[in-house]
Amino acid sequence: MFPQDLMRIRSVTYFIKLGHGRATWEPAVDQAIVFIRRATEAYVAAGYEVQTLRIATNSFQNYMDCSTFDSLLQDALHLEGLCIKHGVEFVGIGPTIDPHIIEWIPKLIAGTKYIFCSFATPHNMELTLALELGAAILDVAALTGGIGSFRFAVLSNMQHGCPFYPAAYHP
Repeated sequence: MFPQDLMRIRSVTYFIKLGHGRATWEPAVDQAIVFIRRATEAYVAAGYEVQTLRIATNSFQNYMDCSTFDSLLQDALHLEGLCIKHGVEFVGIGPTIDPHIIEWIPKLIAGTKYIFCSFATPHNMELTLALELGAAILDVAALTGGIGSFRFAVLSNMQHGCPFYPAAYHP
């Protein structure tokens, strides 16, 4: 047996730092797609199956409009659309640390199809924050029939560069 018969490539993930302004996102995503396609073609040419294509960004609060839920959702849908047209169906928009955004996360996950995000907990998390995060996890599950739970995580001591979804993010 050859290694190709025993192993599949779970994901080709590209870590990308996005800036403010949607106009800057498409060239950055296009650059990521060039890498993802080349890597995928090389693996396939070597006889490996590539299962998923993924992009992981810096914290969405650094480049999306988080002034209202609607503006955040529209930005997330725009980024998702840029990725979907290239066959990328895992779009990690990084973590938030803002407790005010917790209540939006279930609706964000339910309102998108391929967006993944997380909440990075402080080292000294208080019980009220833990309860809010637990409620958000339950709301994600309720709004998505459970499947959305795969797209939201609560992180503790997670470093950037981890390729595992939904925790993956770029610094």
